[in-house]
Amino acid sequence: MTGTIYADVVLLTRESPNAELLAFYADACDASMVTLPSPDGATASVFFEEGDLAVVIAVPKMIEYDGDLSRVLGIEARNLPGGARYWTEGVVAVDPSKLGFGVATALADHCGGQAVIRASGTVL
Repeated sequence: MTGTIYADVVLLTRESPNAELLAFYADACDASMVTLPSPDGATASVFFEEGDLAVVIAVPKMIEYDGDLSRVLGIEARNLPGGARYWTEGVVAVDPSKLGFGVATALADHCGGQAVIRASGTVL
């Protein structure tokens, strides 16, 4: 995919996402995707079969104060998933297949939360 556009996403979840779960959901969305975890297993990148980046998920951070979520994301708290304890930043390829978004959303669902596009505040 030449000229791929990427969107910054945040996973707001009750449970902490990890590289193993990311690999599971990448495979579930498309078995041809390849997941490469970081050496410590805390983060991972998912690539399309052609080698282009689909999803990157960073190290989850514990949410200390709920009020920070709406301030940092710039959206109203009523639009955010309730009970989120972890903030996990990521990058998702914006491509016609929407596979990157599918992986991020499935991971967030499994961990008891939702994926939010940072630029717009859209909850996936």
